Amino acid sequence: MITDVQLAIFANMLGVALFLLVVLYHHARQQSQEAGMKVALSLPPGFQAIV
Repeated sequence: MITDVQLAIFANMLGVALFLLVVLYHHARQQSQEAGMKVALSLPPGFQAIV
């Protein structure tokens, strides 16, 4: 059985990983825009891109 401590460690590691993915995404998008490239972001129908 998973303990409370193991669950807390897993949740924290998952949160850190997701945060780093967001930071890396923003960094890559900023670098591509500075280089003059367009990043194609495909969103499912019903979602609106925030620019």
